[in-house]
Amino acid sequence: MMSRKRFVLLAFVASFLWMQNGCTTYTPTQQPSPGGGETELSALKGINGDIQICNPSISQNETWFPGCMMWLSLGEVSVDTSEVSGYNITGAGQHDRITITDTLNKVKWYMKVPEFLKGNEVQDPEWSTHNDYATFLGEDLNRVWHGYVVRISDKQLFKFHDGLNGASTPHVWVEDQGDVEPNPNAVVALSPVSPTYDADRLADSASVAQFFETNQVKFAFSQFKDGKHSIYFVDYTQPSPKVQMLRRPASIQDNERLESPMISPDGKYVVYQSLRGNDPSGSFVQQLSPDAPAIPVGPEATEPHWWRDPYTSGNPQYIVYSTERLVSEKLTLDKNDGSLGSTYIVRFNPISSSPYGYAPGWTFLSGKQELIGLPFQGGLSRSGIYLCTGYLKAYTYVFGSVGF
Repeated sequence: MMSRKRFVLLAFVASFLWMQNGCTTYTPTQQPSPGGGETELSALKGINGDIQICNPSISQNETWFPGCMMWLSLGEVSVDTSEVSGYNITGAGQHDRITITDTLNKVKWYMKVPEFLKGNEVQDPEWSTHNDYATFLGEDLNRVWHGYVVRISDKQLFKFHDGLNGASTPHVWVEDQGDVEPNPNAVVALSPVSPTYDADRLADSASVAQFFETNQVKFAFSQFKDGKHSIYFVDYTQPSPKVQMLRRPASIQDNERLESPMISPDGKYVVYQSLRGNDPSGSFVQQLSPDAPAIPVGPEATEPHWWRDPYTSGNPQYIVYSTERLVSEKLTLDKNDGSLGSTYIVRFNPISSSPYGYAPGWTFLSGKQELIGLPFQGGLSRSGIYLCTGYLKAYTYVFGSVGF
């Protein structure tokens, strides 16, 4: 097992890449220090003081947002605003802004509640597989929630769904096209791009292709229908996209809520969590197909995210998850023993001989590895250097100044 006090990187790599397919060990190279001046090689970084946040999401843009996390304010904020304009510290309200901060707690980008939502809340921001987009929910004056995408580089907005609910936790997959430079002081759009909507209240294909400049777009979200909270998806790469429901896992009960879907970097699979009330009851992964069976990641797995290995031939995909969902205690390195929960990574190994990439009952997940004996909910950065988390308190963790 890895050191509890320091992440011994080379030892981890040697044990981590034993798994399959003749993977060769990557030789780490020096990377830029995070935060523009950080020199400590391995550290737990507090974000937003000791003030509660929601919905942490690690940066997918290593060029312009290295080591940054996206999060939703719960009210009061305590951040360094020296690099942006118009970010008020006093008078901050509940769920009134989405913020991106670096490891030094500096605001690098933000979006306040758009004017057209008339002061109502936003909810559940999540970085896309494409680093220039993020999804979120917005509530209108009629208390109806809608699904939006913000283009981070210019703060333009797109309403992809015209009627969701406050627990829909959407995610968008867009074909990756490299890091995009943002304008942190761009003015958020006065109104979103509002396409025409079909009977399922879904945006039309032409509008999607125009906003994203590609039809390589897929959405996944949770929705309450027929007495159940299930995962739905839409695939705009198809000529006639429509909303489809994923088959619910056979092992769960009707009252268990499925949410927080995350589409894989290759756009073929989705991982999500199951909740019984507010208590996690496991995570599952399955192909983006209405007939595909669900395969359990683990009964203890919550807040799952994808990570694609950029250093190994074939760029294999992994699932990163926490064993605790809502952590109310302060995280410190002397508690790096799993007592508050742990963060694990497990390799996803689909098989080409199955139409779904796996067979029902077949275990395609390689043996899990503990990344750290603390619970991190917001995923692992593309470089493999950063984790983030946040509930009662928010943190990023810096594994070191080298990648895997």
